[in-house]
Amino acid sequence: MRRNLVFSSVGERSRHRRWLECSGERNFDLWLCCFSNGEGYESDAEYHFRRRGSKLANFSYAFREHRNEILAYKYVFIVDDDIDISCDSINRLFVTMEEYALWEAQPAYSPDSHVSHEITVCDSRFVLRYTNLCEVSVFAFRTDALEKVVHLFDRVVSGWGVDVVIPKLLGHPRDKIAIIDAVVCSHPYRKSELDNLIERKEHKREGLRLLAEHGVRIRYRIYGGVERRAGSGYTRFELFKINLGYARSKKRGSWNALWRFVGSILDLGAYIHLKAGSLYQDLAHGCRIGFCKLTGRARKGGPDTLLIITEEELWPPYHGFLARFFSLAKAIQEAGLRMVLIARETRVNLQIEPMLKGFFEQVIYVPADRFPWKSVGSYDVEPFKKATRQAVDHMDLFAVIVEYIWLASCLDEVENNALKLIDSHGVVHVRNDFVFHRKILCEKWREIELLSKADVIMAIQKNDVDAFRKMVPERKVILVHHHSDIKKLEMAGDEETFAVIGDNHPPNLQALAWFLEKVWPTITRERPRAVFLVYGRMAEAAPDSSAIRTVGFVHDLEEAYRFARVMINPIQLGTGLKVKTVEALCYGKALVTTSCGADGLEEGAGSAFIMEDDPAAFAQAVVRVLGDDEARRQLEDGALQFARDHFSTKTAFAELMAILNRKKEN
Repeated sequence: MRRNLVFSSVGERSRHRRWLECSGERNFDLWLCCFSNGEGYESDAEYHFRRRGSKLANFSYAFREHRNEILAYKYVFIVDDDIDISCDSINRLFVTMEEYALWEAQPAYSPDSHVSHEITVCDSRFVLRYTNLCEVSVFAFRTDALEKVVHLFDRVVSGWGVDVVIPKLLGHPRDKIAIIDAVVCSHPYRKSELDNLIERKEHKREGLRLLAEHGVRIRYRIYGGVERRAGSGYTRFELFKINLGYARSKKRGSWNALWRFVGSILDLGAYIHLKAGSLYQDLAHGCRIGFCKLTGRARKGGPDTLLIITEEELWPPYHGFLARFFSLAKAIQEAGLRMVLIARETRVNLQIEPMLKGFFEQVIYVPADRFPWKSVGSYDVEPFKKATRQAVDHMDLFAVIVEYIWLASCLDEVENNALKLIDSHGVVHVRNDFVFHRKILCEKWREIELLSKADVIMAIQKNDVDAFRKMVPERKVILVHHHSDIKKLEMAGDEETFAVIGDNHPPNLQALAWFLEKVWPTITRERPRAVFLVYGRMAEAAPDSSAIRTVGFVHDLEEAYRFARVMINPIQLGTGLKVKTVEALCYGKALVTTSCGADGLEEGAGSAFIMEDDPAAFAQAVVRVLGDDEARRQLEDGALQFARDHFSTKTAFAELMAILNRKKEN
């Protein structure tokens, strides 16, 4: 018997097996109640039974039947079967609850999750936030607190309102109920199994009856939190305004007008306070561009301020472009430079603003469309140009970086002596051959015209450096490699596993189709015990079977790499540096890839990774490394050394930091 317990009611689409994939030892037992006809779940759990009904009703039944066994655990995590959370994250949940002596807690939701309450979305400024709400899908209890509230679980089928009543039964503590932002889970949107038990409209009705019975109103509160970095959390003013916002969102009828009026007065007071020159720093950092225009030079940046402009959605921060974007931001921050960000206004970007504030002094949002991957010349850059003009007028900037060439026109608005840079991410006009039946992405002459707007062009790999120097010989071209943390990950488990990671972009899907059709049959014939793991949204295009496991999206990439004996990157099309190739090398994994996947890194072929374009040769390389531990270890050692030579912070950003520091000093 372990120290803690995880309980779930599971169906045929349950994700509970991911909860068991741990890099170390589990600190919890798993109890499952199966409400469907799914087979094989018995071996997954320490205790298993079959029963129809909702999760809470099934737990209540288990509690009545096994009261003493459940109370012998320290903490109990009651979780929906569709929650995507890793074993390591569950371990951390229990450790954090014990460390801070919490009675009730929940992991925070990722910004891309389907959530019922905004308060439950992760705020990366905090380890945890004390609150009066833990969402019923993912709440955990200390067992003595659970004993006081478990009788509620039979009162409502859907669970609606239970999470609101629980704090009252526990005495409304202000430091014993928390949302743990250091532990993040994902809640994908899908039709609830509860709809098979009770009509959707009845969820709220039975919940309202429960609230009326206990005399409780829906009123969410944040009482404070444990900050990751001192001074990064809420001011009293912000905390008051946040809680007022939660209250306003729940008012109806004439009360709503009153609360809107009170909120408007509060907003006006904030503006007057700013004009007086002493508004709290966190509000000054988070204002919209319209507010920036009104406040004028009260928001002027310092001479060491750098502006970055991007139209990308900035979550999750460890995939593809975003992995490079945030590693670049971190390197600039560690160099002691201040940054301001202009980004597209999206729901996800607004939700992760607390995380962005950890890097950027200010975040300016603009209403604009995402680049549609059609003609570069057809993209409407005007919203970004307007924002750039505002920033240049009101800030003392020493440098401006635009991400991708389709935002290069923003540099026309930089009329002072600021250094102008384009982070290219690859030679764009050569992509015309593989944009999959779309219009020509960019003509070579147009790319040259856009590149010429910059003083410095940042190339992501050495082949791009050569190409840009030929295209714009009068401009300075520097190599800015992708950076990733370099550390050896030990293999978890002893299966013959190999893996691929990727989003659902067309080149990735084409690569997966090529691999499954032309390479996979040979591998299964030669190594019948081999298991293929598919991570990321490209898993949606892969068939799920006993030998092909479609894991999908994961929050902790280290887990994905840890469970793979060999990594593959079968990409056939693309330019620039392949981030998944870099990550595999930085984690010291044996890698088999194509010449496209190794573009710009060819010098490492044979020693740091295996490069094969022929399907038969690619398959034989995977088979050989899966079966030869010595060959695999040699590739792992070579990968780590290659990563240290090319992708460490010191080497990846050396040229860029030298240029930025020289410009700042001048």
